[in-house]
Amino acid sequence: MFCPRCADDRLLVVRTIRVENLILRRRRCDNCGLFLETEERIVRVEVYRPSRYESEWVDLERWEAGDSHVA
Repeated sequence: MFCPRCADDRLLVVRTIRVENLILRRRRCDNCGLFLETEERIVRVEVYRPSRYESEWVDLERWEAGDSHVA
């Protein structure tokens, strides 16, 4: 990710907020000081199965629905 003002790639995360299935990040450019806010949607979760010592990526909708294959 680059700053739209100066094209620098040194963006520091100032604040992170998680709301429902959304992550809001506020970043500040280390070069020119411009603040950027980005939204990231959570669409997959990693489910760990201790009995098999493995993990699997699952769509968030399936995981929230409590799919028996996932749980």
